[in-house]
Amino acid sequence: MCDNAKLNASVVPPDSGQKASVYVIAVKNTGPACDIDYLPYVWITAGQNSSPEQTRPLIENGLGGGPHIIASGQTMYAGIDLNPQSASDAVAGYTSLAVTANPTPDSSGKDVQDLRLPAPAKVAGAKLGTYNSDKATAIKQIAFASVPEESQH
Repeated sequence: MCDNAKLNASVVPPDSGQKASVYVIAVKNTGPACDIDYLPYVWITAGQNSSPEQTRPLIENGLGGGPHIIASGQTMYAGIDLNPQSASDAVAGYTSLAVTANPTPDSSGKDVQDLRLPAPAKVAGAKLGTYNSDKATAIKQIAFASVPEESQH
């Protein structure tokens, strides 16, 4: 399993034409090759203000099999859409993503990286895609998210 201390997460600047509510989380492995889970563990938060309440995105149903191998120096990408239905009643004021790049039963608070969003975001029915080796595929994977993460355990 990958050591979270050697996985550097960041929010990638958007490509032109990218939907405003879509963000891409990049995770770069600065350590040796290792196994990384299918997707990061993500809380959508308001940062220091704690208002609105933090929330979790939906994930893909039925993730199974073995984890991905991430080579030393390789970057994996996971897309997240904070408002996939462009809901008019989306909750405003979210400023960051609290990300654990490789969640395990032993993950702890020290494994969380706080990623600031470029601007406060509105959130409704957020969806998180699985890790992929390129940004475009990571964004496409968002469409498969349909269940709360808790139902996967």
